[in-house]
Amino acid sequence: MKFKYKNPPILEAVCEIHFECASPLSPEQVLSMGPIWKQAYPNQQIIEEKNFQLQINLESADVKTQMMGKKLIARSEDETRIAQHSATFMAINQLKPYQGWSESFRADISARLTESVNLFKFDRIRAVNLRYIDRLDFPQRPIVWAAWLAVGLPIPSSIPATGGHFQSHYQQELEPGIGVLTNLVTLPQENAEQTSILFDTIVSWQGSSSVSECEAILEKVHAPHPKLFDQMLTDKTKALLGVFEVV
Repeated sequence: MKFKYKNPPILEAVCEIHFECASPLSPEQVLSMGPIWKQAYPNQQIIEEKNFQLQINLESADVKTQMMGKKLIARSEDETRIAQHSATFMAINQLKPYQGWSESFRADISARLTESVNLFKFDRIRAVNLRYIDRLDFPQRPIVWAAWLAVGLPIPSSIPATGGHFQSHYQQELEPGIGVLTNLVTLPQENAEQTSILFDTIVSWQGSSSVSECEAILEKVHAPHPKLFDQMLTDKTKALLGVFEVV
């Protein structure tokens, strides 16, 4: 069973599509996407991508920096929509307010993918990552976790399950080629009568496929997200978020 909410807690949704490339795009090629995105994403900047490697031995620790090329970051006028392109991948970000997957986000991803494929002639992809970052604010402190979360804390019974702080990290394969990574963490106190957490979920596909299959892969990595979110919440939390439709 899936739900829709009047007050969706999504802070940011991010989709990354990684391409199979015989060679990475040149900086000049990456920059050529700028004019194509200019109307929808007028606020643009170019940054240098860097890869940091930490090397440690008995005598010293050394950080080596490898330059990876240029990346275009383009933002909409209101700064809530972002499109990124590097030498080997593109990414689409939707900040709050998030209208919905079928309402707008999927269409934005598809449009930017089409533009990238038309310009750079990509024909294969190797990874698709879809990430949702949710913030949940509970009007209770100290919080009784069992009242708001349908998942139990992984602690012995001798430790109080009221209040406190926690951070969890879990990774698992959902099916061949599809994996999930979840992070759940309490946030620093901002309100004497409120407890806040972040629920950060990434569903990823990895493999080798034609660009023409990307639309179907997008649906595969999106499908687990609503269920994962809904199953974490008690009815009390769903009411707090204003559940209004079962679909």
